[in-house]
Amino acid sequence: MNKSFIAGLICGEGCFSHYFSYRKGSEGYPEWRFSISMHERDYEMLKEVHEYMGFGKFKPITCKKSCPQWRIECVSQKEQVEKVIPFFNGILTGHKKTQFDYYKKTLLDYYAGRKQRKSEGGKKSAKNR
Repeated sequence: MNKSFIAGLICGEGCFSHYFSYRKGSEGYPEWRFSISMHERDYEMLKEVHEYMGFGKFKPITCKKSCPQWRIECVSQKEQVEKVIPFFNGILTGHKKTQFDYYKKTLLDYYAGRKQRKSEGGKKSAKNR
């Protein structure tokens, strides 16, 4: 197991996504996700990948319309900024690199702004009331 093998696997099967989540009665808010899902026959290999990378959750996926799968998934912004981005930075190629670069830029910009807002007291600080 090495980074080159994982980069190839991610280029074929992985996903770096950025989307807006909407809940009833609320405005949409941005979310980011790194994931890779594979058929259960690849369980041992995906488990090794998860152990090598050292981040994300490794869990089964159950869906009525598809075959049994396993997934490595990371949704925590902090974990993505501190672990996912440094791990994949500079090792991806082609379309997956383009996808990763957009994911990285939007996440880092949002995360930096969020940290800035928190240090200023957030939306409802005493200054803003």
